[in-house]
Amino acid sequence: MAELKDYNQKRDFKVTSEPEGQGQPNITADSALRYVIQRHWASREHYDFRLEWNGVLHSWAVPKGPSYNPKEKRLAVMVEDHPLEYRNFEGTIPQGEYGGGTVMLWDEGWWQPLGDVEQGLAKGSLKFLLKGARLKGKWALVRLADAKAGKNNWLLIKEKDEHMQDSAGIEQFEDSIRTGRTKEEIETGSEPKEISNPFELADIQLAKLASVPPQGNDWLYEIKYDGYRIIAYLAQGKVKLLSRNNNELSHRFKGIVQALSSFFLTERWC
Repeated sequence: MAELKDYNQKRDFKVTSEPEGQGQPNITADSALRYVIQRHWASREHYDFRLEWNGVLHSWAVPKGPSYNPKEKRLAVMVEDHPLEYRNFEGTIPQGEYGGGTVMLWDEGWWQPLGDVEQGLAKGSLKFLLKGARLKGKWALVRLADAKAGKNNWLLIKEKDEHMQDSAGIEQFEDSIRTGRTKEEIETGSEPKEISNPFELADIQLAKLASVPPQGNDWLYEIKYDGYRIIAYLAQGKVKLLSRNNNELSHRFKGIVQALSSFFLTERWC
């Protein structure tokens, strides 16, 4: 279990509303790994890039933010690990406190390592997939080899794939991915906005009528029962149950909604 000594020593939790967290049990690449990017207006504006691993959020401060252009290698300064609870923090850190300024939840999602994480961190070359609302595709964190640069200086680089662009591709995102609030609205304590579901609607697989089942060992069969075919959507802490005709059925299956809500709030997948 990772420790958060540096994180806790830098903060006065009687003053700041940041979470005081404890490291959580170790996890592996087989688990669902979350990431978050927080836009942070401190003494200098930057983006805090955080990857869940080993019970904490490994964190890098990226002054110019990520770029979808593989030619634009962004400086990423590795900072102290943060607690997993920090992925939910959006608000204002009081001036005079460490990191004083406004924090916005700019992007969130899941990440998938492409290789051994511990070896990648030790050798200074970590490659991964991002499956977020705003960042997608293959990325890499590469530690600078120049001794003058310091061991904490890395580069955040977009790998070449179908998601790369000729520009940074982030300029249009000026609001919170979680609450829809702007920097000014966060500072004034405005209520979160109703924002659209970030997940695209999916088609429900239907049974196909056939007079004779396909032959061979590659097929499995099940009896077709009458009833509802439903997809559950989890977003912004809310649960929706939609039928194949996009009818809202959450009110009919309150037990399922309650179970999924609990899962969303407590499991590693949220």
